[in-house]
Amino acid sequence: MLSRTTTSTAAALIHGLERYSVSTLGRQLTLRSTYASVLSRHFSSHTDVPTIDLAQLQATIFSQTAQISRDLSSRGYFTTVSLLPLDEVTTLRSQAISLRKEGRYVPSFSEKLVGDTIQRFDKEGVYACEPDGGDYYTAPDLISYIATILQTLPPALNDEEETRDNELSNAAFNAKLAVTTGGSRYPCHIDNPVGNGLDVRKLTAILYLNPAWKEGDGGEIRLFVKDEEEVKPVDLSPVGGRLLLFWSDEIPHEVLPTACSGHSSENDDVCEKSALDVYSESDRYALTVWIPTDNRGVLHDERSKFASLKDLVHFG
Repeated sequence: MLSRTTTSTAAALIHGLERYSVSTLGRQLTLRSTYASVLSRHFSSHTDVPTIDLAQLQATIFSQTAQISRDLSSRGYFTTVSLLPLDEVTTLRSQAISLRKEGRYVPSFSEKLVGDTIQRFDKEGVYACEPDGGDYYTAPDLISYIATILQTLPPALNDEEETRDNELSNAAFNAKLAVTTGGSRYPCHIDNPVGNGLDVRKLTAILYLNPAWKEGDGGEIRLFVKDEEEVKPVDLSPVGGRLLLFWSDEIPHEVLPTACSGHSSENDDVCEKSALDVYSESDRYALTVWIPTDNRGVLHDERSKFASLKDLVHFG
């Protein structure tokens, strides 16, 4: 288990990560390599200590690992709304906003499949940053959460029969902290749409940071999964504390419009997309950690029960 002593070195863990880039059809996917030796580094006594209970977070993941493995194997995704208590989610959201005020966010983009080609698409009204060790003093809990997920989830799932063949790795990762402002949405896409092995992301882990979310606020994520031989949409709210895991290279998904301040998500056309420096309680925050595989053969495997989803869903 992760002790209180080792959690104080979470920033050292991320600070010591070596950046390298992998070219993905013209796009640079930034990954960070981790080294066990970094764990032995300690911060001086003035360093802020994270307030979230990282040992309890790790224990919660361990207690649900078997179910996580079964759900990922059988339906391609797992979700729970009880990963963290709301006060800790509120802390994480506050730190996400602080990073935004420091100018760490930029306009967001992603990629999607259009026929047999990969195309970039800009996400209007969506802003994102890639948290790293330099953000520790502003966001110690966010950085420590990322470190704990990396230390815990890959080895735990590799110990389960249903998911061990995916050979998830904590030797590298890619993380994104995103805010979706009023009226904005993501079109349908797959996180890792490239089948050439350069993008090795296998598991997407999203934590939603919206403790005050309520019906009508919008921003639901819509997964497209198989129900027998048909595609079934599954809508999940971005309520604070929800953890969502799904296969990065197989599960199509989109994000429904986020409500404008003072309006329901059904009336997202009544407001203009918010600027980066315009803040609203209805802004939708999500922290994504992508976990890679050491076995490139499992990526875009046509033998997978989820392989046909990309052919059954309209992307756009």
